[in-house]
Amino acid sequence: MPRSLLNRSVLALAVTSALPAQAQTLALAEQGFTATRLTSTENLELTGAVHTTGPGMTGVNLSGGNLQGNLINQSSIQVIGPDTVAMRLAGDGNAPLQLDRFINQGTLDASGEGATGLLIDGVAFHQDNQIINNGTIRATQTAIAIVDASVNVATDDPVWGPDRDRQPLTLINTGSLFATGNAIDASATDRQVNVTLNDQSSVRGNLKGLSNIQVLGDVRVDGSLIEVNKPGLFGAKGWLSVGSGFLERTGNLQLQSAHTTLDGNLAINQGSSLSLTLSSTTRPDTPILDVSETAAFGANSQISLTATGSDFSAQGSRYILLRADQLSIANNTLDVVSSSALLSVDSYSFDEHSIQATVTGKGQDAIDQMLLRQGATSNTRAALNAFTSDRVLATLEASNPLLQAFANSDERELAQLASQLPPEINGGATQAAMTSQRLNSEAANRRSAQLREQDSQPSGLWIQGLYNDAAQSRRDSIQGYNAYSRGIAIGADTRINEQLTAGLTYSYITTTLNGSNRNASEVDSQAFTLYGGFTQDNYFVDASLTYGLNSNQSKRDIAGSRAKADYDSDLLGLNLTAGYTYRITPHVLVEPRLAARYSLVTLDSYREKGSAAALKVDDQRYEAIELGAGLRAASRHAVGSGTLEPHARLMAYHDFAADQARTTSSFALGSSTFASHGAAVARDSYEAGIGVDYHLGAASLGLDYDYYGKSGFDANLLSATLRYQF
Repeated sequence: MPRSLLNRSVLALAVTSALPAQAQTLALAEQGFTATRLTSTENLELTGAVHTTGPGMTGVNLSGGNLQGNLINQSSIQVIGPDTVAMRLAGDGNAPLQLDRFINQGTLDASGEGATGLLIDGVAFHQDNQIINNGTIRATQTAIAIVDASVNVATDDPVWGPDRDRQPLTLINTGSLFATGNAIDASATDRQVNVTLNDQSSVRGNLKGLSNIQVLGDVRVDGSLIEVNKPGLFGAKGWLSVGSGFLERTGNLQLQSAHTTLDGNLAINQGSSLSLTLSSTTRPDTPILDVSETAAFGANSQISLTATGSDFSAQGSRYILLRADQLSIANNTLDVVSSSALLSVDSYSFDEHSIQATVTGKGQDAIDQMLLRQGATSNTRAALNAFTSDRVLATLEASNPLLQAFANSDERELAQLASQLPPEINGGATQAAMTSQRLNSEAANRRSAQLREQDSQPSGLWIQGLYNDAAQSRRDSIQGYNAYSRGIAIGADTRINEQLTAGLTYSYITTTLNGSNRNASEVDSQAFTLYGGFTQDNYFVDASLTYGLNSNQSKRDIAGSRAKADYDSDLLGLNLTAGYTYRITPHVLVEPRLAARYSLVTLDSYREKGSAAALKVDDQRYEAIELGAGLRAASRHAVGSGTLEPHARLMAYHDFAADQARTTSSFALGSSTFASHGAAVARDSYEAGIGVDYHLGAASLGLDYDYYGKSGFDANLLSATLRYQF
């Protein structure tokens, strides 16, 4: 292709025009829109949504007309059925549809045998960059079909001159084109069609009947056929150009099909790259990219190879990366590299027609050593081992975000991705379940203390609101979490006789857990507590039994995908506190205390959904057996018409069970099991609390602050309690 023509074409392709501010708006109804010879004196914007079903249906059908501006689609148009068309822009008899350009900012979706997303058949364009897609065009057969179009742009271009019949049609894509058959099919028109694929363009399907394709930035194409074979002014086939020296832009074209045929010429310009995908369907004796004409590589250009995961044995395999009728490599130097930590390029060579390389897929031992170099935990290594052993990546489509992330990762990125594979093992779900036990037992202890007072009424009702925030820091290489709880508890109790009291409490608490890697859980806890107290002289014993039901909703973000799960858990808690009341004065008391606490949390097994890395997690069981000691102090003061009672407590506990979090999991798409272990449990914990109650007649109001802490863990609880005694 002559250099002056190439530069001129590239410049035209690279420009995306700004939209004028003024526009008419046309709101589409669900059944679609059809118009013949529609007119508009400014830009026309389509809004709303179309959803229609039936053979041969068309979502938006414009025939003829004169639109003196751009036609801009902001709507979502979906049609379902054989031979359907999401949007048809066509002429009416011999009268074409006149418009400046068509711009898609929304969605065109046509599904069914022979379905087409956008059909251009009899359109006269009057501005440059005639078709711009910034949205999504999806169809079963063809995303964009160009049958008949004319370009009438005033120009003094010395190449095209006044001959407007020869002006090329320009299509610029920054969005997504998806089709089972053809992403773009311009084979039915004699007019040259030039396409620019801008950064982040995603194309699935063949590209047929085009003149030139320009790739700027990172572009993904998943198709087995690319045609730039429409003869230009000088009768030669066109070019697929990656990057542009004229625009000083580089490009990276990622071909995701196992094998692709390019009918035309290929130019990988200076500093740009061609990415090829190796998978179990790649045949070593067939070129991954077969170029019918010339393949030219500029200075500092490269070929990058990507593996789809465990698709290779650890034995080296030699592949034909590219074959062309003529191969041109600047300075006779070309780099062939691996963009994936799962793949090694052992050697490569080229001759006048082909480029070949010997590659090795890394085995389990090599992957494990790589993770060790990056400081990965045993949980991460075990999860990735199972992930690769089960060949999960090999089951995914090339466009899957999980596959893309793993296939294109270096060592550091692979270690980061692998850290997202294991289940959450930070113990947050267990702590959320235990929050209700601590709340109810402490509320019961406070109420029992009040009932021990000589002037307390024998029965009462109370309600308590609470807010709790907790933070677990990183421990033993296990990431921590933040937890925020809100809830309410209601209770009723009575004095059975001078020595014995009994009561019942119900609580409802909602906890939000935020972990590492944007993992999160919501836990709704309901608990019932039966409590009582026994007093003999100055000695007392308080006891409570709690049973809780918890509903858990979890989500884990894994390389652009999200795994979700719903599961239940149960809590059984027993608390026993014994002490002696020392009355230092008639209004001041101190209570030394001994306490025992038992907690059992069981989590049901569950299965995640929504990600190729979703897990099946076995049920879990955790115990805590704690003994503690401390004291409580309280006093009473007449204030106004009532009594003010400040109080404080301090307790220390030792956990004799120290049950470490652990679970066994497997991937939903696999069968290999792996174990994950949490951090070692800190055995010693501390609790401190201060509060004040104000009694006025039969009613009282209490405000309390409690702190719970152990190594690497802190929790703060605020509560307000309203009581009525009778």
